[in-house]
Amino acid sequence: MSDLSQRILSLSPEKRELLARQLKNKGNTFNTFPLSFAQQRLWLLDQLEPGNTSYNISPAFYFRGQLHIAAFIRTFQAVVQRHEALRTTFAVVQGNPVQVIASNANIAPPMIDLSKLSKQERDAEIELQLDKEAQHSFDLTKGPLFRVNIYRLSTIEHVVAVNTHHIVFDGWSLNVLMQELAALYTSSQAGQPSSLPALPIQYADYAVWQRNWLQGNVLEEQLAYWRQQLVGAPALLELPTDRPRPAIQTYRGAIEQAMLPGDLAEKLRLLSQQEGVTLFMTLLAIFQILLYRYTGQPDLVVGTPIANRNRADIEGLIGFFVNALVLRTDLSGDPSFHDLLKRVREVALAAYAHQDLSFDKLIEELSPERNVSHSPLFQVFFNMVNLPDRAIEWPELSVELFAPQEVGAKIEAGSKFDLTLYVFEGADGIQLELLYNTDLFDQERAVEMLRQYISLASQILSVEKKISDCSLVTPAARLILPDPATPLSDHWEGGVHNIFAQQAERIPDQFAVIDVTETITYRGLNTISNRLANHLRTSGITPGDVVAIYAHRSATLVWAVLGTLKAGAAFIVLDPAYPSARLIDYLSLGKVRGLLHITAAGALPAEIEE
Repeated sequence: MSDLSQRILSLSPEKRELLARQLKNKGNTFNTFPLSFAQQRLWLLDQLEPGNTSYNISPAFYFRGQLHIAAFIRTFQAVVQRHEALRTTFAVVQGNPVQVIASNANIAPPMIDLSKLSKQERDAEIELQLDKEAQHSFDLTKGPLFRVNIYRLSTIEHVVAVNTHHIVFDGWSLNVLMQELAALYTSSQAGQPSSLPALPIQYADYAVWQRNWLQGNVLEEQLAYWRQQLVGAPALLELPTDRPRPAIQTYRGAIEQAMLPGDLAEKLRLLSQQEGVTLFMTLLAIFQILLYRYTGQPDLVVGTPIANRNRADIEGLIGFFVNALVLRTDLSGDPSFHDLLKRVREVALAAYAHQDLSFDKLIEELSPERNVSHSPLFQVFFNMVNLPDRAIEWPELSVELFAPQEVGAKIEAGSKFDLTLYVFEGADGIQLELLYNTDLFDQERAVEMLRQYISLASQILSVEKKISDCSLVTPAARLILPDPATPLSDHWEGGVHNIFAQQAERIPDQFAVIDVTETITYRGLNTISNRLANHLRTSGITPGDVVAIYAHRSATLVWAVLGTLKAGAAFIVLDPAYPSARLIDYLSLGKVRGLLHITAAGALPAEIEE
């Protein structure tokens, strides 16, 4: 830490308030301070969409034993008094957002008694209550920006739910909160004064220091690296989606879970040691292979969080310190996994060395072209989560983080990105949680992605294997082929289009295809596909030719495929969600003779209409 930062971080409250005034020039009122760069971004997002719950952090604790409620509330109150961040709200002074720190914030958590319910009813109700609480929206101008609810399950069982806005809290803060609650509650029950040392600084000090420090030569030095690292980076990772990307990015998400078995996890740890990389780097590299095989893009940009607690004075603070690093990795040249690990290690270490530039300041300085349909710089996030100890020592109590298997969903409510892969290292293996945007992906795709990730993890144990040799075909997805000793003719039941025509004769007026835009009977589908087949033949398509069909998954695609088969041609489907480069490759490799571009569901090209 520089002499300047040491001096600023050790200022008295009076002097830092004066410095805050100087930094903001005019308009500061007592106990108001500038926002950190990270806070400023969340504040701006809240201005655009007030009350967005995607930035809620909602952990819950399970207490078993004699919990003295009054002592616990006093303990929580003491933590609030220790940390200004928990007494902070946000206002605008002469056009500038500022932190407003209250001198105190009294808490009076409600007690919700569920003890009279059956266990089944109680489990369902607590899940409902926690989900409901996680969706509580905060008004940043009114405090406190946290809520506490106590649920009584029985005389010796309680769940304490804490809901905070990310602008004053992060994952590391959860560790601090749990440790301080335990220490203060223990002291209180023993009738002893607090054993916690006084905090040397507060979050507002950090915000003031960050804005004063991150300018001039320091800023230029940090920016020089990131400008060079990100020049020419792709603006969008073109993942194949199940639906077109909405014009405006949404935050609707869901989570699918899977487990890397313990034996495979141990082999990955050993491999990481042998290759001189961290387990984080190995697991990230596997994720990058998955993304590369899905997109065909060798230039991959993935985001990842970093605690940003690289100074001793801020390690014990509650507040919003976490930063996002942009990891850009080159997968070109079909490297072996051994070579890919070297590239990932180099990129990660360089990013760690330049972590002081906040992601929000990076966006401000680089000013990338913004598109409201997706996040800037990266759309995929990788987060290896270091959870606090599941069991914490409390007098006469056992305390655990409640529902740890769902902690990813609790920490990140909503889907800020297209995909976020959470990784939790445990004694039984490595837990995976894939948070996906439900406007883009179906559940089935998320489940298959996790299966493919696990399959890739087992394949790369042979580190000299080229990434092009890594298969995405999982055991569950492998085709059951007929016995090669049996003549193929014995399995032949006729062409799909012929079987369909026979069915159309039997039940012409029953529905054949239903989607969100139209419903087509067997008669109608047969008629439309016949028209298309005639059109293709008169346009020069002959049996054995290949026709490319450019269309979304819909009823339209069904009659396009049937019509092509009736014309005697083969087909390939061009999914509009695929990147352009991949579609061009399909056209080239498939030796396409004709192209059907279906622009609207159920609409035939004009020349095909009767």
